[in-house]
Amino acid sequence: MTLSNFDMALYTLLFLIPGFSMSFAYGYFIPQRDQAYQPAILRFFFFSCVNFAIWWPLIHQLITIKYYDNHPFRWSICIIAVLIIFPFILGLVAGLITEKEWLRVMLHKVKVQTLHPVPTAWDYIMSKAAYTIVTLKDGTRIYGKYSNNSIASSVPNEKDLYIEVVYKLDENGSWQEIPRSNGVWIAGDQILHIEFFTMEEITCQAVSHQE
Repeated sequence: MTLSNFDMALYTLLFLIPGFSMSFAYGYFIPQRDQAYQPAILRFFFFSCVNFAIWWPLIHQLITIKYYDNHPFRWSICIIAVLIIFPFILGLVAGLITEKEWLRVMLHKVKVQTLHPVPTAWDYIMSKAAYTIVTLKDGTRIYGKYSNNSIASSVPNEKDLYIEVVYKLDENGSWQEIPRSNGVWIAGDQILHIEFFTMEEITCQAVSHQE
């Protein structure tokens, strides 16, 4: 059996589209980093194989009874579900489970050590809301609240940061929100380090300063 170029292209798409859909949804929760040993196309192919493994019993049954001849419209809906919709939902579920670390916690309870799924410490810590002190290379310190409306770049070489609420310290060391501020953007190449705090820790800092 000889496959034409069209057939090859068709089969390639069939094994990439579900993986792309699943990976795209998974990326909503876990940033993806494509290394030299793991290009995106291999990840798409792996996710597609997982998807087809789940659906294969149903697909095989429908093909056996020639469901596509008797119900062409329903067959089209099934194809769309298998190639796009279900992989997307599966990616969302997998991403949520990974982000919450439910599986990782269960494995640790049975003494199984695993690598962390988040590729970098930056991606991990910047996925959590916190009060922050950003120290710049010139010594400037920026006090802010990194939360739902803030954003940190997920591009590997662009670690810029937007903080939605900016504070200043009063004479008692308490954090006071700067009025009429819409936040601050900080260029990644200017950041020396970032400290993260809870509100309780910020309050304790102010009390210690007063004492």
